[in-house]
Amino acid sequence: MATAEKYRWVNTVLGVQVPAPDPTSGTTAEPRSSGGSGLIDRVKQWIKPKKPVPRADLGPAQQSRADKALAAMAPDDQAKVKQLLDNAPPEIKKYLTKAVSSKHSAAEITAFANKIAGKDQKWLNENLHLVGLAHGKGIKQQWSDSCAPTTVQAMMGELDPLYALKLHEQNKDLTDADDDDGKKLNARMAAEQKAILESHGGTAAPRDGEKAAAGQGMGMSDTLNETTDATGLEFEMEPVKDEAAMTKGLDDAAAALKGGLPVPIRVGGDDPDAGHAVLMTGVDAGPPRRFSFHDPWEGETLIFTEDQIKKNDINIAGWKKLTIIYKPSPAKEA
Repeated sequence: MATAEKYRWVNTVLGVQVPAPDPTSGTTAEPRSSGGSGLIDRVKQWIKPKKPVPRADLGPAQQSRADKALAAMAPDDQAKVKQLLDNAPPEIKKYLTKAVSSKHSAAEITAFANKIAGKDQKWLNENLHLVGLAHGKGIKQQWSDSCAPTTVQAMMGELDPLYALKLHEQNKDLTDADDDDGKKLNARMAAEQKAILESHGGTAAPRDGEKAAAGQGMGMSDTLNETTDATGLEFEMEPVKDEAAMTKGLDDAAAALKGGLPVPIRVGGDDPDAGHAVLMTGVDAGPPRRFSFHDPWEGETLIFTEDQIKKNDINIAGWKKLTIIYKPSPAKEA
């Protein structure tokens, strides 16, 4: 069997995409090692577990906003919240700080602190986030075209742990969806997705079946900037039209992620009017530099290298190209 045919067989049978050796590289023979054929070695390398990409965490933007929000509280409230922060262990304190940054009241923060007191790291990870949960799962869109509202929900959940916890408590399993009836499994979350979608010109339809064709998506710019009061952020749309824009966009995204801010993006194909909203959730400097993405259609985390992204060698719900980055930055009045 020829080398190219071997790789096609492996990719088909194993459901992976192992790149074949480049025939233009000057080496036409299949590489070998003492452990076996080059094909086997490449398959092992490609399917071996990859190091996770760290999720964006509490950063200077949220810390600064929390400091300002705490200073603006009434003296009694300020004293209560400050005591909670001072007495909390580090793994709890960061979530309380995010709650303050999201401008929750002292009463809300106190109730939240009581609810999460003594919880272990596993519980915190599974209940105070909407992405990067067990087995890479996360929030899933409940409608055929609600990727943008779901991406906004995912972003809000990473910035505001009270919001994340509320969605977990109010819904049966936010990592799952009923393809025939968006309201059946996670009614509260689905209602919020539908409200965001239809208030911005979209139409909510079931994920599967004949009715799915009636769905209509929406843009994200307006919705993202409508979250400023809660997040303290504003978003600048950066179209990725060429190599220079791609490099700048990924550098901007990496800087935001390192600063604790998840980055909404749009992926697409050749049709400029079609696409899919996704959330960038983390970056690893590498080398190679890698980015993690939360795909709301499958409700899962995907990881791609910078080179894969630049070469349109990604697959997020069938979409191959990074087309828009919505760059977050602290709002002036926040």
